[in-house]
Amino acid sequence: MKRFDERQVFSNLLVAGRLGVDVIERLADRLADCNRSAPKTSPHRTYGSTDQVQMQLHATLAALDRESDGTVPEEVRAWCGLELARLAPYIDDRCAQRFLCECHGDLHLENVVLAGRAD
Repeated sequence: MKRFDERQVFSNLLVAGRLGVDVIERLADRLADCNRSAPKTSPHRTYGSTDQVQMQLHATLAALDRESDGTVPEEVRAWCGLELARLAPYIDDRCAQRFLCECHGDLHLENVVLAGRAD
């Protein structure tokens, strides 16, 4: 393991006004390259299927309910259900086309760091 400069975390770069479009585009290009070369999953597994996404969605909403004393609005639940139903054909098609790869998938500004060369 190697320690990195906390100032280079994307959330800190944003606060400092240093997270430009060029940095984000370079990250997007690198992620696309990584995803293209990552091992693909079998379309016969439930990984990435609508059923699995639905289970994860229900688990997430249940966890939010536990942490917020049951204050997740019904409108949010309904919207999540409608969006999942709308996107289900696309989700399942990605599985059928083996367009899934086992990777992190949870990228946000607090868990991305600019490391190495900046050019």
